[in-house]
Parts: sequence; C-alpha cells; structure tokens
Amino acid sequence: RIGTVATRGTGIATIAVTRFVFVFRITGEAKRDGEIMSIIGDRISKDKAKIDVLFKNTGTCTISAYVSELKLYDKFGNLTAKLKSGIQYIKPGQIKPLTAYWVGDVIPGTYRAEARVDYITGEAVFEDRVEIPVIIKVRPKPMVEIPKKWRIPWLYILLIIIMIILFIYWLKSD
Repeated sequence: RIGTVATRGTGIATIAVTRFVFVFRITGEAKRDGEIMSIIGDRISKDKAKIDVLFKNTGTCTISAYVSELKLYDKFGNLTAKLKSGIQYIKPGQIKPLTAYWVGDVIPGTYRAEARVDYITGEAVFEDRVEIPVIIKVRPKPMVEIPKKWRIPWLYILLIIIMIILFIYWLKSD
C-alpha cells in the first residue's frame, strides 16, 4: 500500500508560555544606576505596616527595581522582620516608592532598617531609622441633629385652590 505507514510509540507535546523581548537601539550611553533616597514607615492597621523605600533612577534608561531584602532591627539589635517588595518600573530621574508590607506582630517604635534594592544590573544598599507609629483611633463625631427647613407644601396649596375654584364654580352654576 502506498501512502500509509504503520508506526508505534508515544509522542510528547510541550506547551510553554514565553514572553517577547524587544531590543531597541538608542543613541548615547545606556547607563543603569539608582540610589535609595529614604525609608518611610506607616501603619495601615493593628497588625499591618507599610514601609516605602524611596528609590531614584539616576541612570539614562528605564529600570525595573524591587526591594530584595528589607531587614528591620529593634532597639536591642534583634532582627524583627525580613521583607520584600514587588517590581516597579522607574523612568530616568524618577523617584518611586518600593512598598513592602509587614504583617504580623507590628509593635510601634523606631527600628533600624537595612534595605537592598536590586535593579538587574546592580543593587543599592541603604540604612536608616524607620518610625512605625501607634494605631490612631479616630473617634466618630457626635451626631448633631440638624433641624429641617420648613418647606411650603405647594401640592397641598394647589389642591386647596382647585377645591375652592370648584366650590365657587358649583355655587355659581346653581
């Protein structure tokens, strides 16, 4: 028989998700560099704090940066938390916060923070003091009842006028 081949065996198909990488050639020197400007702490809730590492892109091209390691030490020098952040894309000259969340036993106070930001071709290291504030509870304002403005009931006045007109009409028609 022509055109048929009897075979045996197993086959494997591989499906993968990939991403495209685009390379743009631009004039000038492509410098990838950055520095940590500051570290700011803020409380979100009783058991959650937000720590922003302010990172400035001092290079000439957009970089993707993230906090690879943020260590918080208490006043006795004990490691209290070790945090990471998500990736942010930062344009040249731009300062962006790289946010790391501390979830758990968040005690208010001053901590020594050591941050390391990776931006693929390099890293920046910074040490600073971070203040985690106490929980701020806002008391609700007492409800003061506002007296309602007296409004003229135009519908009732209109009905009364119509009834008077009808009454006068019926009296004159007799």
